[in-house]
Amino acid sequence: WDLPHLAFLYARAHGRGHDFLLAAYAARWVDGRDITAVDCLERTLHDVGLTPRAVASLESSADLLDDAR
Repeated sequence: WDLPHLAFLYARAHGRGHDFLLAAYAARWVDGRDITAVDCLERTLHDVGLTPRAVASLESSADLLDDAR
C-alpha cells in the first residue's frame, strides 16, 4: 500500500487529495481495479486532473516520504 499512500500524498499536496480518495475508492470498490497497480494509480491521478508522474518515482520523493511518516 505504499504507492497508493504516496499517490494520495502527492494529490493532497496539489489540492486534490479528497478527489483522489473518491476516485481511488471508486476504482477499487466500484470498478474492481487494483489500486496498488502503477497503471491504475496513474489513471486515477489523471482522472482527478493531475499529471500522472511516473508513480514509481513517488518512492524517491523526499517530501512525500517525510509526509508519510
